[in-house]
Amino acid sequence: MNIIDSNGNVIEIDDLPKAIEQIEQFISCGHNILNHIRFAILFCCLIINIGLVIRYYIGKWRFCRRGAGGLLHYSKYWIAIFSTIIQWVGLLLTNILIISGTLLLLVCIYKYR
Repeated sequence: MNIIDSNGNVIEIDDLPKAIEQIEQFISCGHNILNHIRFAILFCCLIINIGLVIRYYIGKWRFCRRGAGGLLHYSKYWIAIFSTIIQWVGLLLTNILIISGTLLLLVCIYKYR
């Protein structure tokens, strides 16, 4: 079994318990803290962007359903109810995504500055 250490060197290990011990040692030392920070910030930005993209498509969906008078037009009552519920839940989820992503990003910046 081969393990790559933090410098990129390949270490050959023959038995599994020794390999597990070296992996635990590597993780507990905190060698890759910069990679964890980058991943956390990337994850936060991804969450925020997903929320914004979903919010954009819901807004576009609403805009395309508007008529000349500015009202939303549906062919059936149940379609209007179903569409409104989906839009409401979608906007609620996007608000949660955007707020949680922003808070996580602030925590990451505050913690690792």
